[in-house]
Amino acid sequence: MAPYDYTPTEQPAPKKRRVGLRVFLIVLAVIVVFGAAVALLYMPVKYYSAIALYEGQLYELAEVQFDALSGYKDAEFFANRSRYEQAEQAYWAGDYQAAIEGFTALGDFENSPHRLKTCYYYLGMKALSDCEYETALAHLESAGDYEDAADYRQMAVYE
Repeated sequence: MAPYDYTPTEQPAPKKRRVGLRVFLIVLAVIVVFGAAVALLYMPVKYYSAIALYEGQLYELAEVQFDALSGYKDAEFFANRSRYEQAEQAYWAGDYQAAIEGFTALGDFENSPHRLKTCYYYLGMKALSDCEYETALAHLESAGDYEDAADYRQMAVYE
């Protein structure tokens, strides 16, 4: 036998670990691709479901759906629009406190500042007719330059 001649007597064990790792990575990749496909299909379905709720005047439910879709298409606009419609419903129902809360939360969205002044004006006029002059004055001051609020503020001060 030659001094450097080496012939192995045993076969090395197969590398099971590498095969298991490859299978795991393939399964993981399939799951990620499937999850992305489901997410891409899920967002439009949820969006159009929220649009249907909005068009059906179910504004509270639509708001929740649009909030869940934050960042998708114009979901943020429709979430604010749903809040605005809820405040409008309170306004037309004569629930001015609820309308004030809604319009205040919306900030400068659409004509919320104008509607806010209108709500304060009507609350001030109601308080004035009920002879609650301090309350009337506070509400009419919040109404700012709305219509003849300044004249009625003067009336509340002198009564």
